[in-house]
Parts: sequence; C-alpha cells; structure tokens
Amino acid sequence: MRVYETKPKKPNSAIRKVAKVAIKLKNKRKNLIAYIPGFGPHNLQPLSTVLVKGGRCQDLPGVKYRLVRKHYDFLASERFLRKNRRSKFSVKNLEKKSKKGLAVLQKTFEKRLINAFMRKGNYIKAENIYLKVVNRLSTLGIKNSYHFIRETLLKMTPIMGVVKKKRGVKELIYPKYLEPEMGEKLAIKWLKKTVAKFKGDLLIENIVEEFVKASKDQGEV
Repeated sequence: MRVYETKPKKPNSAIRKVAKVAIKLKNKRKNLIAYIPGFGPHNLQPLSTVLVKGGRCQDLPGVKYRLVRKHYDFLASERFLRKNRRSKFSVKNLEKKSKKGLAVLQKTFEKRLINAFMRKGNYIKAENIYLKVVNRLSTLGIKNSYHFIRETLLKMTPIMGVVKKKRGVKELIYPKYLEPEMGEKLAIKWLKKTVAKFKGDLLIENIVEEFVKASKDQGEV
C-alpha cells in the first residue's frame, strides 16, 4: 500500500489523497487506486489493512474505488461533527431517542464547560464563573467571546493519544488518534487542572489568561 497526493483534472483545482492498494485474489494479486474520503488527517501507513468499496471519484481519472473509515487500520476520525451523509463516513448519530420517542440532543459545548467547573453539584456558581469569563473576555476587546472560547479550546484539543497493551510480561505503548469528543474532554480536564488551585476572582483571571495564551499558541495547556 502506498499513500500519496494527486491533483484532479481541469477545471478543478485541489489536492486529493489517494492510496494504491494491493488485493490478493486466489491466484492473482491486483493493484488498484482508492480515494481516501473525508476531511482531516489519516493514520494510513504502507502496511495498513483497509476496507475498500466501489465508487469512483469524478475528477480523478482511473480512481474507481474508495476506502471506508472506522474499519481495520483506517480509524482516524474527522476533526468536526458531521450531521449529513453520516453513513458514508461511519459517524454516529448525534440525536439519541429516549423511550418516549423524543429526540434528546447531546449537551451543548457551554453546558459541558460549565459542568467541568461545577463543584459539589452547585451548577449556579459554575454558570456564574462561565458568564464572568465571557464578560472579562469582552472587556479585553474580543467581539464574540463564545466563538473565541470555542476556537481556543479546539486549539487545546490533542489529536494523538496513547494506548497501553500487555504482551506477556512487557507493557507496550501504541499511538492512537483521538475522537473529537475525547480530545475535547481532555482539553477541558487539563484546563480545570491548571486553574484548580485558584478561587474567586483569581480563578476567573487565570481561566481568561489561559484562553488568551492558547489563542496565541502559548501557555501550559
């Protein structure tokens, strides 16, 4: 298997990611070119095992197959939450149906961040901390504080993680691409850990300082 980039035919202009895959039949070995779908990074390497399905790419001559995400070694997920055409990219549904048949949406980003700063079940205090942080950012000249917090937290999210596996007596560590939801949880957890020793106004000032540093690619987080 060989992973490389190619350009589409005119008038389109882009960089398409494709892979040359070797398929073993009964007595033959067939080489074919498959398109790598989706946005964002992938974890494919020369010796990766992938699942191939039929489906041509219209602006790439000779490419008549596509790879399927979330199967075998092609486990890297996209860096955003997809709502349409989820089945083609193996993305789970964001809506969870309850027993009564009502659609219950997942918690919003603001609620997840407020829950992280909640202490002893006091939601009102945690919500006040979040609103004070938003107001403090607006006084610093930031027009849309909510969008600024979301964007800076995306910068904090890690892409790679590690998995520990035991092989006999030895404990080996392997790299692993993190899901967007898991990366967000780790970013919020690290932010909470860095400001855990502060209280009151110092807590708000340090949270604002971490967000400002993260927007400039600086800081502990």
